[in-house]
Amino acid sequence: MSEKLHIFNPESPKPIERDVKQDKLLISGQFATGDVTVHTTGQEFQPTDTLQAKIDKDWAPNAAKGAFPGPLVRLDSFGLDQDGKLNLTFGTTNFKDYVGSRDFPSLAENGYDGIANPISTSAVVLTSDGKLLVGVKQMGDTIGAIDGIGGYLHPERDINPETGEIDPFFAAAREIREETGIKEDELQDGTLLGLSYEIAGLCHPVLSFLYRTDLSSEEIMTRKGDDEINVIAVEPFTDKTQVERQQEAKATGVASTYIMDVLRQFAPQRQPGEEPNEHSQVEPDGRLTMALARKTLQYKQPDAKFAGFAKQVLRTKEQLVGEKTPIERATVLNSKDISDGEIITRDIELGDKRIYIEAMKRIGGPNKSANEDAFVTITDGPLLQVLLVDGGSQIAPVPSLEAKDLKGGKFIAEEVERYGQVLNPRTSVRGNLYKLNSLVGQDIAKDHPDIAYTDESVNVPYGSIAGIKIDSENNTVEVANAGDVYVVTVDTSGNATLLTVDDVHKKDQQTFAAAREVATKTSKTVREVMEGYNTDPEMQSVLDEEYVCAQQANTGEIRRITGAPNFETTSSCMIPTDSIAQIFVFSDGAIPAGTNLQTQEGVQQFANILTTSGIEGLETAIQDSASADPDFQTYPRFRDIDDFSIVLVTL
Repeated sequence: MSEKLHIFNPESPKPIERDVKQDKLLISGQFATGDVTVHTTGQEFQPTDTLQAKIDKDWAPNAAKGAFPGPLVRLDSFGLDQDGKLNLTFGTTNFKDYVGSRDFPSLAENGYDGIANPISTSAVVLTSDGKLLVGVKQMGDTIGAIDGIGGYLHPERDINPETGEIDPFFAAAREIREETGIKEDELQDGTLLGLSYEIAGLCHPVLSFLYRTDLSSEEIMTRKGDDEINVIAVEPFTDKTQVERQQEAKATGVASTYIMDVLRQFAPQRQPGEEPNEHSQVEPDGRLTMALARKTLQYKQPDAKFAGFAKQVLRTKEQLVGEKTPIERATVLNSKDISDGEIITRDIELGDKRIYIEAMKRIGGPNKSANEDAFVTITDGPLLQVLLVDGGSQIAPVPSLEAKDLKGGKFIAEEVERYGQVLNPRTSVRGNLYKLNSLVGQDIAKDHPDIAYTDESVNVPYGSIAGIKIDSENNTVEVANAGDVYVVTVDTSGNATLLTVDDVHKKDQQTFAAAREVATKTSKTVREVMEGYNTDPEMQSVLDEEYVCAQQANTGEIRRITGAPNFETTSSCMIPTDSIAQIFVFSDGAIPAGTNLQTQEGVQQFANILTTSGIEGLETAIQDSASADPDFQTYPRFRDIDDFSIVLVTL
């Protein structure tokens, strides 16, 4: 392997040569899932003014092409605790900041605390026929380079629904599935081999994994992966010539896969006649071997250049992990304890502050028999979370649900009422949404096996959901949603802001447009169309739109809670609460007919009703708008006045 690699420096027309051995093996060993603890802070990387100017300059060509600076997970700190377990502390960054700070001059000037520092996974897979799967890059500046199977951690996609936290093992398995076609349940439990820092070229930390599978390399090679990497099978740890040939041919600035290169560089050399050690080593014949049968730890203390980056090494789990702090969880409100039409209030202490909560749920019009909305409000010390779901009924009936007098929307609502109160308020909103979806999926698999998750299914129950997490200690509010449940804030000047993204709105508009078209052709009202489309062949186009909506919710194209493993949030953000006076969380049934929240005017109009007249005034506005439009000509009412739930939080 070439001793020198070229690093692209945007400030200089000439490449900078760095010794690849300056890449650092920070921690090595063999860590199972239970040996790794993750703490997610939610803190975003803040560049210095000088670095920010460089970042903006470097990103300008990408911005001109409409590139999106996608979110990434940042490694804030790492260390081994007193039990020899690995602790990782994650914050957030984005691709723009990474592009502008990943060259070596930025590292030398700012240190590891002063660059974006996104963390990635890199895995190899040992097959049943003794082959090792590695990748050859097919895209970008590193075409042809031998690489691990992996990618950067994503703050949303890589949350393990079982824990509600970002999970490197979960991320590594996802990357393997995407790049090789090997499903998660076809992998044996992974082993984390260590944490390295890639200085030569891209300046970021890498977690490296070894997975095993009972599949043969021949079978895997027939599967379809993505186009960014070409998976090849090599003899484990011995195909050094191929690695060298690929690297030297391309002279890229990327250190090769951890296992086949970085670990080879740093592993001790075993001399002839010496007994094998208890960790990785280079054999006298040049092979790299590992004692996979025994878990061992070898920790290299970072040198002075890493002092800032590794300042929290050897902290205890209790110091690093908020989850270990005793939880004084309390359920402040649960919609199952509120009567229809009842407005309930709570005045509570949140840390050293007091907040005021109002909430209400209401069954819809005469065609509605049960409220399919639900909400839960939970607290823990300075933290408060509000989760609100709007259940949507599946089109095709589900016998096991019908037997319990449940339809899909009510089933989803009851699941949220049941599980929401046992969630951890310290977990991110996004993580709790993933957790809820996972729990729904487990109950469906156990109690309702007649529900099918296929592209053509219309019997899957689903629900839109949103949540907020108020942290009175750090003066922040986190927001996340999936579907058409909304969060609106009002500042101290009365200005309203919609913080959620509604990916259902466009589909609803298409359904409404189909109903209008049928109404015009048949001289019917929109109300008559919407009430008759199930039995009238002329209404088939409306029914077709409804089927498409159900299928898109099932496949994840429209983000909803369904219990399916493809659940994703539509949007998420975190903002300071300094100037926020009120926060509203509500389902779409709370929107008066004719009010369009896709416009700022509509958002402000909605907020003004609540700030001046409260929930009672909102209910009156809903009834008045329905009376003024008895034929349901106005979006968003399709058939009847919808159920609605709303929670108001006054700070």
